[in-house]
Amino acid sequence: MGKILKVLQREYLIVVRTKIFIIGTILAPLLMIGLIALPVLFTQLKS
Repeated sequence: MGKILKVLQREYLIVVRTKIFIIGTILAPLLMIGLIALPVLFTQLKS
């Protein structure tokens, strides 16, 4: 069981250290905020 956990830990750290993972972690919340803010902005501009 200990060997499996060490392999999982190593694989997890390899994935987390990639540039795509880091960029996605930063961009995902920004994209979600943008998708929420744009309709609000458009409704305010319309009225």
